[in-house]
Amino acid sequence: MDDATGCNWGAVAPSALHWAEWDTETSLFNADTGETHLLSELPATTLRILCERDWTFDALYAHLASLCETDVTPAWQEKIAGVLHSLEALELVEQRAAATARGGDGTRPRGGTFQRSEEHAVV
Repeated sequence: MDDATGCNWGAVAPSALHWAEWDTETSLFNADTGETHLLSELPATTLRILCERDWTFDALYAHLASLCETDVTPAWQEKIAGVLHSLEALELVEQRAAATARGGDGTRPRGGTFQRSEEHAVV
């Protein structure tokens, strides 16, 4: 596997995220960075879960497999690792050492004013 597996994952700043959802896509404004992101369903679901609390990679990919009604396979693990790394590159999630895991603040901001800035798509 890759370096996604040996740590916990969490959202960088859940309270700074402002969500707008459509049928298959989610627009996300990060007030901390001023960036707007367009996320497909799997990355958006992954980020919402990580906004609640930190997860180990193993627990996260198994939970997502259950939600998506798919089998846990090496290909699925690689797909989730890729989603996490994409979200990490957008500065929406981060890897944390297992010993320093923190609980999420439990908030999932919705709505808010969107400002047009640099847009990024994760599929």
